This record gives sequence, C-alpha cells and structure tokens, in this order.
Amino acid sequence: MSKEKFDTLCLFGLTVEYPRSWMFMTSAKQNTFSNGRVNLIGEDILVGLLWEHLKHHEIDLQGYRDKIKKSLEKKEKRFSLLSSNSIEINGHPAFLENMETAGRSGPIGLRKEPVHHIHCIFFCPESERFITLYTSLLPKLRGEYEYIVNRLYSTITCIH
Repeated sequence: MSKEKFDTLCLFGLTVEYPRSWMFMTSAKQNTFSNGRVNLIGEDILVGLLWEHLKHHEIDLQGYRDKIKKSLEKKEKRFSLLSSNSIEINGHPAFLENMETAGRSGPIGLRKEPVHHIHCIFFCPESERFITLYTSLLPKLRGEYEYIVNRLYSTITCIH
C-alpha cells in the first residue's frame, strides 16, 4: 500500500492526502465553508472529513469531543473507547482516539465483526470550526492500512 499514488483533497480551507484509487463522495446535504461532510472510500475502509462552525466560547474542544462520544455511544452497538491522546494539528490542540464498535452500516458495515475507528478532532479558531477526520475499518486490516491511515492523519491541515 505504500506504493499507492496520493492526491490532495482541498475544499473549504481543509486539505488531506488520500489514495488516488479511492472514491470521493459528498453527503446529500449541501457543503459550505461553515458545515459539511465528505467521505473517501477505499476497499474495506471508510474515511470521513466533517467540519462544523461553532464559536469556541459556545463549546470547547473537550466539550465537543464529549458530545461526539455521547452520540457514538447512543448510535453504535457495543461502543468502546480504546485510547485517547492529546496531539497537535496545525498548531491546534487535538484529540486522537481509537474506538471499536459492533458492525456498522455503509461500505464496511453490515458485518458481525467489530469495526475499528480512529477519530481526530480539533478546533480552528480562525475559521471557528471543529474538524473531525475519522477512519473506519476491520481490526484485522489495521496493519494493511497503517501506512495510509498514518498519511491521512499526518496531512490533514486547515488553511485559514
């Protein structure tokens, strides 16, 4: 997988590198600078990039992270937070979290096996947006996709 050619997705002030062979999908809703979601889909892996405009004084990064976690706990079967680390993205504090759920709908889902998720969440004060980049894949494929997943998380940037 390390020989895979990559392209750069750049929209609404966000960039991330992804494998050229993957499919790019937008949500049914309209995407704007303030709010949106796109998905990148490879074989047995789903990547989501979400952004949401909220002023930092309305909710802080920890509060936003907790809101996402509660939503996942409610929505997903057998949700388990495996690890949570504080990191930095573009000079912004961020959380990088590993989670596991029972199967999921979508290109990876409708399986009875667990699904492994990695979420990276940060706040960009210049654009007043919370940005989430996540990957979902089967745990047995983590090694196979490690290079790509690391590249996704190391290339996510916000351009203010």
